[in-house]
Amino acid sequence: MTVAQQTPSQEKAQLQPAVRRNGRWSGFRHILDVRLRELWREPEVIFWVFGFPILLALGLGIAFRDKPADIIPVAIVSGPESQNALSMIRRAPGGSSIHADVLDEPTALRGFRLGKYDLVIESDNQGGYVYRYDPTRPESVFARARVDDSLQAAAGRKDLFPTSAVASSEPGSRYIDFLLPGLLGMNLMNAAMWGIGFALVDMRQRKLLKRFVATPMRRSDFLLALLSSRLVLMLVEVGLLLGFGVLAFHMAKDRERQRTHEPGHDADVDIFRRVLLRRAFSGGGAAIHQGSATDGAE
Repeated sequence: MTVAQQTPSQEKAQLQPAVRRNGRWSGFRHILDVRLRELWREPEVIFWVFGFPILLALGLGIAFRDKPADIIPVAIVSGPESQNALSMIRRAPGGSSIHADVLDEPTALRGFRLGKYDLVIESDNQGGYVYRYDPTRPESVFARARVDDSLQAAAGRKDLFPTSAVASSEPGSRYIDFLLPGLLGMNLMNAAMWGIGFALVDMRQRKLLKRFVATPMRRSDFLLALLSSRLVLMLVEVGLLLGFGVLAFHMAKDRERQRTHEPGHDADVDIFRRVLLRRAFSGGGAAIHQGSATDGAE
């Protein structure tokens, strides 16, 4: 064979690409990448995973936000002592929280019956007053006690011993402070049951698990990729919810730090509980979907 005949074979051998070998974590990276791409290609999933919890927290946080003390509406039946009662309520120490209107008796009773007024005050023509209140309405009972205390104080009643009040609002006692941890727990359950358990059963029904078993990828890498994809989403979701709570509702950030340093509080135990809870939800989701799939097959 001449040199000219050998040259094309050598050039062809040099042009052949080198065999590419996958690394140890190649299967894990590919499955993780596929799971994340599937999420971003479905806008409705992005809304339900990230947008809906924030909208839910915003709506419930506004609906059940802390409100100042309500003004107590009362009606005073017009008469000789009506103006005296009105003046005593206004100069009483707690009179600023009571709104009193002087009305004739039918109008006052009609407003009380319709819930416009919590209390009706009328004179007994003996220097005292009669309170008309509804014992089945908590606001009416409170209005009776508050108005009587104000009138007695304005009339010169002396307390037997001095008292003082200190306004205190502890962090973590608001509705939103309980709502956000509940939303985080609900999302953790949904992510474990639907993101892992349902995904495995769905792959099994579509015969995808058999194809994955036939590949050189390790089974542990496959399961680890599924768990990692949900963990990435949970980290983003937790960050968005907590950041939204701090920015929108000024949640106390030192409360959890204070509880973490309490005696008998072990952070490692909390982490173990969360991991155990997530695995329990994952197994429960797989069992539920597997049971429904078996019933459907029968």
